[in-house]
Amino acid sequence: MIPETVHLELAGIKDPLKWLPYIRQTCEEFEINTPQRVAAFLAQIAHESAGLTMLEENLNYSDMTMAAVWPNRFAVKNPDGKYKLDEKGKKIPNAFAKALHRKPQLIANTVYSNRMGNGTIESGDGWKHRGMGAKQLTGKDNHKRCGDYLGVDFVANPEKLLEPEYAIRSAGWFWKTNNLNRFADAGDIKGMTKAINGGLIGIEDRTARYDRCYGQCRA
Repeated sequence: MIPETVHLELAGIKDPLKWLPYIRQTCEEFEINTPQRVAAFLAQIAHESAGLTMLEENLNYSDMTMAAVWPNRFAVKNPDGKYKLDEKGKKIPNAFAKALHRKPQLIANTVYSNRMGNGTIESGDGWKHRGMGAKQLTGKDNHKRCGDYLGVDFVANPEKLLEPEYAIRSAGWFWKTNNLNRFADAGDIKGMTKAINGGLIGIEDRTARYDRCYGQCRA
């Protein structure tokens, strides 16, 4: 199956004519070639990138968001080890979270340091190798492995993941590397979403995009 403009539109991709040639190239390259596979791929990248309008990770987090997302590092704990909650039942940010409030570069260098192939906070790798591309590919290791496959140096030039061709092809590489076609073939959007981000964040939106697109793909 070859993706058409209408499929991109139904998945919620903005400016589909701009993206269509790169999506077609990627689908052919990575065997995303059945109605279920195409619909799932389009739905997932559309969700991850807000319809291909946001190709880099937004790390402009508030202290409250950091306490909710990374509580072990950024939330206040009671003496018994349980998290302290405010009157609305939300975790309370600690002094570290307040110091990083709305400072995306510092946040990235902190939360992504010493993991995913990144160096220390001081190395700046967390910010340099923050999520980019249609899949928000994150971490120096992922950028190197993907770049080696595509023949592009994403370690030295991670911003190339923001270019349309590599934004989409990097998502195709991630798709193949994680064998996401197996979930698409089974119609298992929940399993696929867990494989992508470790949980079910945004599952309602992902499923809605898939259902709209798949209905047209199989027509």
